[in-house]
Amino acid sequence: MVSVYKTAHSSALLAGAQLWVLPGSKDSQWTKKIDWYLNFQISRANQRQCESSSPTLLKILNDNPELKLTLHAPLDKKNTPLIVSSSSLLPNEQTLEVIYQGHPEKWVEQIHSIWNNLKRPSLRIFVPDQIDEDKLLKQWSTLDDGLSSTEYIISIVRN
Repeated sequence: MVSVYKTAHSSALLAGAQLWVLPGSKDSQWTKKIDWYLNFQISRANQRQCESSSPTLLKILNDNPELKLTLHAPLDKKNTPLIVSSSSLLPNEQTLEVIYQGHPEKWVEQIHSIWNNLKRPSLRIFVPDQIDEDKLLKQWSTLDDGLSSTEYIISIVRN
C-alpha cells in the first residue's frame, strides 16, 4: 500500500524521506538549491571527465590476448543516475539525481528500479513541471503491482 503526500515548498527541505530524487538542474530549481547544500557534489560530479585509456596500455592488451583483459567503455555520464550520501548535510540518507530527458515513463521507470534496488526507502520526488503527478503515480502503482505487501511513503514536490 502506498501513501502519497504532496509536500509544500516550505517543507520540501525538511526531514520526512530517506531518499530524495531530483531531475537535472535544467528541469528543477530544487536541484540547484539542494546541490548547494551538498557542497555542489552533483554539479562537480557532472563536470568530471573520465580519463581514457593510454595508447600504450591498449597496445599491450591488443598484443597479448592471453592476458584476457577487457576495458569497458566509460559510462555516458549525462544519462547515468548519480547517488550522493547526504545524511551529514541534509535531513535524508541519500540524494539521487536522475536526469529527465523528456520521457516521463522512462524517468519514472528508472527511479522505480533504483528505489526497488535500494530496498524501498521512503521517497521524496522533486517532480519536473513536464510530468503530470497523476500519471506518475498511476505508472508507479503499475510498476509496483503485486510487488509490495508492505506500506511505503512517497512525497511529491513541485517546482
